[in-house]
Amino acid sequence: MILKRGALSAEVPQQERAPGSALDHSEVVGAVASIFGVVANTLYLRASLGRAGANPARAVAMWLCQECAGMTQPEIGRVFGGGHYSAVSQAVRRIKGRALSAPALSERVEAARGLL
Repeated sequence: MILKRGALSAEVPQQERAPGSALDHSEVVGAVASIFGVVANTLYLRASLGRAGANPARAVAMWLCQECAGMTQPEIGRVFGGGHYSAVSQAVRRIKGRALSAPALSERVEAARGLL
């Protein structure tokens, strides 16, 4: 699927962040997209059923939204396609586990964190 730049801008709330946080979800998504070499708007899209784990960049963006932007799991779920907070929790838990066993993924997470 090819998306035009800004195609989801009307669907994605721009001010979903914890009070006092200096980062917005769009900044986190932009940093992750840059490091993973993907179009930022594709990280907001949910995968088809049965495709869990198909987009590690999306899971990393969720993780960093929670960690660096101070967003709650329900906020992240709303921003990333309306997913339930438990899906966010599961995606973050899985990507953290993968990062522990995959040095290349861990390096990408640290590189994205360094851009924030």
